[in-house]
Amino acid sequence: VNGPIEVSNALVLLIGISDYKSEYKENLPGVAVDMDSYRELWRDTYNYDVLPASNDARWFNKKHWTGKEVEEFVLQQRKKLFDYHDRLLYDALIVMINGHGNERGIVPSDWEKILKSDDEATKERKRDNNAEVNIGGLQGFVSPNF
Repeated sequence: VNGPIEVSNALVLLIGISDYKSEYKENLPGVAVDMDSYRELWRDTYNYDVLPASNDARWFNKKHWTGKEVEEFVLQQRKKLFDYHDRLLYDALIVMINGHGNERGIVPSDWEKILKSDDEATKERKRDNNAEVNIGGLQGFVSPNF
């Protein structure tokens, strides 16, 4: 694609990971304020649909996100890109993840649990690079620099 891409109807997914309960990763209390700002920007300024919706008791204002929950949320919500005839309803999917991360991905709340399940060599490598999570093939859209 040459030139700018025009987006007029996007679906926006917001994931704010702020609760780590770890001696190695600090909690991020500012994430809640960031999520409110992102929601206001995408919903009120651009008129995009933003998920999770405020009536979603499971996902809205969630602070502790395991790697599996991040993947589950994205996989579940991206189905909303299509109607029941598989016609595309949106012209873009925007995934905003706010939390700890590195150049290779995001760090979920349960990153230490992920480390404990690995062998010592893998554990050492991950400790140096932070634990990573794959979110259903969408890792190319994840920017860890929040």
